[in-house]
Amino acid sequence: LRIDDPDGCRPCTCHLFGTYNNEGCDKVTGKCTCKGLVTGENCDQCLPEHYGLSEEFSGCKPCDCVIGGAYDNNCDVISGQCKCRPNFSGRRCDTADSSFYCPSIDHYTYEAENANITRGDVVQKELPLHARDRKWTGEGVVRVYEGSTLSFQVNNLAQSMNYGIIIRYELPPSYYGWENVEIAVVRPSNLDPNGPCSGAAPSDDFLIVRLQPDRQYVEVSPYVCLEKGKSYEIRIAFGNKRSDYSDRSAYVFIDSIVLAPPATSLQVFQGSYVAERHRDEFTRYHCRNQALALTPITDLPEACLRYICPVAGSVFNQALKCNCDPTGSKSNICAPKGGQCECKTNVVGRKCDRCAVGTFGFGPSGCTACACDSVGSLNNVCDRQSGQCLCRERGITGRQCNQCQPGFWDFPTCRVCQCNGHASICDQVTGVCIDCRDLTDGRNCERCKNGYYGDPRLGANIPCKPCPCPKGPESGCQHADSCYLKSFDTKEVVCNCREGYVGERCNACDVNYWGTPNEVGGTCERCECNGNIDYSVEGSCDPVTGDCLKCLHNTEGTQCENCIEGYFGDAKIRSCERCVCNRLGTDASGGACDRVTGQCVCLPNVTGQQCDACAPLHYNLASGKGCEACDCDPTGVSMREDGSLALQCNQFDGRCPCKRGRGGRTCSECEDFYWGDPKAGECHRCECDPSGSASQQCHRTNGTCICLPGSGGPSCNECARGYTGRWPYCEACGECFTNWDSIIQELRKQVEELIDRANSIEDTGVGSVYDDVFERTEEILKNIKAKLESANITKQDTEKLQEEIEGLAEKLNQGVIETSASCESAWEELEKLLKKADELTRQAQELNENGAYNITYEAADRSAAAKARAAKANELIKLAENERNKAEEMLEKNERDFQKQFDENEAALKEIGSQMSTLEKLLPGLNKDVCGAESADCDELCGGPGDCGHCGGGGSCLQGSVTKAKQALVYVNETGGKLDEKQRKAEGLKGETQRLLSSASITKNKASKGHEVALEAAKMANNTKEQLEAILKETDSFLNEERSSPEQIRARAQEVLDAQISLTPEEIKELGDKIHKLLRNIDNIDDILAETKGNKTIAAALQRQAEKASEKASLIRNNMDTVKNEAKAAEELIQKTNKSWVNLENQMQKIRLKYLEVSKEAGRANEDAVEVMEKAESSEKAVEDNNEQLETARELLSEKQKGNEKKQARAEELKKRATRLLDMVQKQQKLIKELNDSVLAADVRIDDYVKKIDGLNDRIGKVSEEINTKINFHNSCDK
Repeated sequence: LRIDDPDGCRPCTCHLFGTYNNEGCDKVTGKCTCKGLVTGENCDQCLPEHYGLSEEFSGCKPCDCVIGGAYDNNCDVISGQCKCRPNFSGRRCDTADSSFYCPSIDHYTYEAENANITRGDVVQKELPLHARDRKWTGEGVVRVYEGSTLSFQVNNLAQSMNYGIIIRYELPPSYYGWENVEIAVVRPSNLDPNGPCSGAAPSDDFLIVRLQPDRQYVEVSPYVCLEKGKSYEIRIAFGNKRSDYSDRSAYVFIDSIVLAPPATSLQVFQGSYVAERHRDEFTRYHCRNQALALTPITDLPEACLRYICPVAGSVFNQALKCNCDPTGSKSNICAPKGGQCECKTNVVGRKCDRCAVGTFGFGPSGCTACACDSVGSLNNVCDRQSGQCLCRERGITGRQCNQCQPGFWDFPTCRVCQCNGHASICDQVTGVCIDCRDLTDGRNCERCKNGYYGDPRLGANIPCKPCPCPKGPESGCQHADSCYLKSFDTKEVVCNCREGYVGERCNACDVNYWGTPNEVGGTCERCECNGNIDYSVEGSCDPVTGDCLKCLHNTEGTQCENCIEGYFGDAKIRSCERCVCNRLGTDASGGACDRVTGQCVCLPNVTGQQCDACAPLHYNLASGKGCEACDCDPTGVSMREDGSLALQCNQFDGRCPCKRGRGGRTCSECEDFYWGDPKAGECHRCECDPSGSASQQCHRTNGTCICLPGSGGPSCNECARGYTGRWPYCEACGECFTNWDSIIQELRKQVEELIDRANSIEDTGVGSVYDDVFERTEEILKNIKAKLESANITKQDTEKLQEEIEGLAEKLNQGVIETSASCESAWEELEKLLKKADELTRQAQELNENGAYNITYEAADRSAAAKARAAKANELIKLAENERNKAEEMLEKNERDFQKQFDENEAALKEIGSQMSTLEKLLPGLNKDVCGAESADCDELCGGPGDCGHCGGGGSCLQGSVTKAKQALVYVNETGGKLDEKQRKAEGLKGETQRLLSSASITKNKASKGHEVALEAAKMANNTKEQLEAILKETDSFLNEERSSPEQIRARAQEVLDAQISLTPEEIKELGDKIHKLLRNIDNIDDILAETKGNKTIAAALQRQAEKASEKASLIRNNMDTVKNEAKAAEELIQKTNKSWVNLENQMQKIRLKYLEVSKEAGRANEDAVEVMEKAESSEKAVEDNNEQLETARELLSEKQKGNEKKQARAEELKKRATRLLDMVQKQQKLIKELNDSVLAADVRIDDYVKKIDGLNDRIGKVSEEINTKINFHNSCDK
């Protein structure tokens, strides 16, 4: 605000985000107050190396670019994006792009095995199981010696700078390192005076370094300046291991060299306080040293992982491309830090471009393990392409060096193949000959192939020839798999025919096989009869066609596939059963039952598989003509429970179930004892006279009654025709009337028939009357003619059959007689039953109505029982008939088989007789071969077969095999005794050898101990010597220095005086005596030295074997010691456990006693508490009484205080007494409280003891489980 300003005030131009607290500008000067990280006149800019002006407290945020990945710490003022080097990404440039990676500081690693080697050996090493156990890079190391040289080519540097040369190596266990190692850097030209390495001294290219023992790498000092884009050669020459003398046996393993810049020369650690702080952190965590020491990237600290990309950017100026090998890697993406690609199986290298040591066959599926045999190969390294291992000896072959040369087997002993000269090679494992020649076969080519005969074994040399069975293999007509020579003299061949073939040359089919075996391609096949023939019976099938001829199990057909007539079922499973058809319901003219289902041919209206039931609404199966319809009147039958009409009649008498008021069989008539028309409702009661009628039921239509003889009339109450007199006393008219009346009735019947026939002739003519008779006659004649035409037999055949039938009839006569007797007895019983039924019926008619009903009811029961007996008799008759039929069938079937078997047995007996005679002729020769005498019967000297009692044994029976066997047994026993004696001698020699070996082993052990003591003394002496030499060198250098002050000389002299030998003179003397003593114990030192003087190579080999044996023995000893220690520890544990168990039991006993004591104390405490409570209650009552008395006294005192001194004194006395009582009450209450506390304390102690008991029980349980576990473990160890 100014007077001269016409506008008065000017607007502030300060940026709101950049000004402190949004206060705007100064009211006088207009200057803006910026936030901490904001600048500019208007506070609208971030400070350098900051970005993102915002409302935050500081206003802007630092760029925080990762130097190395970024060129500098400047970023975009809005987005904060840093300026990244090539292939780096992220806002801070802290990560590599996809398919790129940040290399480690030891990226420039050059493997020794790839260098130019002078006097050195490449040693390939297999990868360890864990990455942290790997102490080398590449495929292995190079063993170098004194005078060896390694030359490395370096031509891939990305930046000119100082590099440290690091040598990775591995020294054998030693007290000394390698003192003289020279390094020379050969440049392509002289240093450029204007180049980046212009300040380097030429002497820096020639360096000397010492390889320290127990170190993994050494870094050469000073650093060497190398320029990018140029090619260098780094030569490493190995001088003497010790400067003073040469050691030709000295060697060291060189893994690789690394060119790594020092941390101080990296851009990421220069130029700012933050960079120096990062360098300190990088150094504090030894990140560079850990990378050079091959620490796996997974084991690096987090701080070292953060610096991988910044350091890579400083060294390489970019992130490098992954370049993962498409064959060996799983993808083109590598690890962002270190660049390791994801390799396939057994593939190694950063780029997954080669097989690991011990594998081969680099391909899309990775590499395959060499799996070289540990016995046959020198190591587990094989050819990278073929996988061929390096075999130990010439006699061993195979890719894995696990096979013998061709012609040998049983690796590694490699024995000669035994193939009888018919094969060149055999199986490497089993020794079975391969590709036997000359038609031979078998493990050792010792027999002919199947189908050939001979003896191809060495010594016999009978070549194999085709078996002529009948035409030989490959002929298409060979029916034997093998054959053999019956006699080498006659060359007679015996064929081992296949199943189904017989004959000397297997040229015929066996019994019950069929085919054409003599034709090319012809075979003999087993007759396929579905198991319904006896294969042991010859002729059961046709040998040419294969048709079955003697079918069993009631079957027939070309393959016995059908049941015979009268049987049904499945013939293929032998289940043909006889047809069971009810005769009453079966149509006999329709044939037997169905051969598959067993369904019988039923008469009309008959159902069921056996035709044993009437169809619904039919009855009277017993008629034998089919079932009749019930024809029940729908209007007269009763109703079922479901409301439908009951139209089914009784199966036996056909009576329908009538409703009330209906009767008759079909319920179409009036009910019983009524007649008339029921449909019209006109039913009248029958009026039959009981004395003259046979039944109370009259005719249902006209009401006439059925009269007894002599009675007549509609109601049977008159004398009948032919009778005279007064009813009911009617008498017959006589014989004359009866005869005339019968004649008249017969004539009447004939007249009626003539009238019917005349009526038939009038309608259809004369012929139609006899049509049915003519038709039946013609049908019978036709059947007889057909049977005569089909019967292709002569008169003689008929007579023969007639004789056989008569014979069978005689055989069946007894059964028929028995069956007839059974039938006659059944009929007699049936007639008796019928007579008895008639008797009962007659008795029923003579009784009155009530008595008739009861008798009728009883008679019905008896009739039903009689009917059942009659049915049972019929069943017996049917069974008898079935047995008769079976007997007839068996006779017909077995007669021919019996005759045929009889003939076959006679022929077999004749053949056996001829064979017996042949064998009898051979008996003398056999007896000579066996017993030694050529006689058929028993020989007096040599004996013979049968009941002779002896065979051979005499002096003249030496040709018999029995005598020879006895002599052989004597020889065997003698040989066994000699072998036992040799065995005893061998065992004595073996014991002597073992004693010699034992003494030699003791001598060897003493020599070894002496050698070890000598080595130990030599090591101590060498150490002392080295220390003295070092002191002398330092003394010489000290004395030769120009500026040595008296104080320095005095200090150095004092150091020399203070130097002491680690052993005292007494100890040195004792050590020497010990060495001499051990050497004196070796008796044959000179002999040992003389024998081993010229065999240094053999001694070295034996030493290596001894070292291996020692290692194995030490392993076994360690295992045995471990087992012994474990067993001892287990025994100690068991003893301790037993002691602990005893202690626990003692403690438990004490605890139980203590628990009982505590329980008793608690009981006593409870009793005391009860007593105290009672006393407390009485005390409280006394207190209450005293209080009342005290109140009374106070009242009296207040009323009579003024004139009554006695009462006042009494009151004082009462007061004192009350005070004493109150004190007593308080003491009692205190005592009660103490007792209560003691009770509570006792309860607490009880709870503690209970907890302790529970804890001890748990411990006992755990100890018991441990004991059981150890017992089971040791039991399993014993097994």
